[in-house]
Amino acid sequence: MPKLKAPSPRPQAASPAINARPEIKPVRLSDYVPHPDNPREIAADADAGLNASLRAFGYVDLLVVNKRTRRILHGNQRHRHLLAAGVTTAPCIIVDLDDARERELLISMNNPQICGTFTADLLPLIEKLRSEIPQDAVALRLEALREEIAKQPAFETPKEFQEFDETAADGITLCKCPVCGHEHAHKD
Repeated sequence: MPKLKAPSPRPQAASPAINARPEIKPVRLSDYVPHPDNPREIAADADAGLNASLRAFGYVDLLVVNKRTRRILHGNQRHRHLLAAGVTTAPCIIVDLDDARERELLISMNNPQICGTFTADLLPLIEKLRSEIPQDAVALRLEALREEIAKQPAFETPKEFQEFDETAADGITLCKCPVCGHEHAHKD
């Protein structure tokens, strides 16, 4: 397969520094409530999968809470499951935001427009897990995820990558996924 040429990098505007050291501390879970404007919901089968994930892996995705308002901005469903399991205190990421910034973060934390998506490369991993740990694959809804990924349209090469370097094709094999038909280049 010919080598793709990457487009020239675009200059980036200077951005503020990223806070890579948020305040994290244990909080009493009953002191915080779900945000009343939370625009997300969860289906019963997805909620059961979340509960299975919490039981299998523990509390590894921290809640984000606003100390000004005592509202949960990220993790409402995990909060509910923790309380139901009898957990009273858990570490949380603490923010200090006014109402407008609070709503902005509430949306931003779950905005699919700024999150990555799974690719067909996930399919072999799911198949491996299904054979290694079939009971977890069911509980974690991996079959539903596999079906969703397999339905995705094939990857289309963006126009800026459509120029090929024919001399770089040696040692490259085009592979096709037997489940979804996704093609990817593999270097021999």
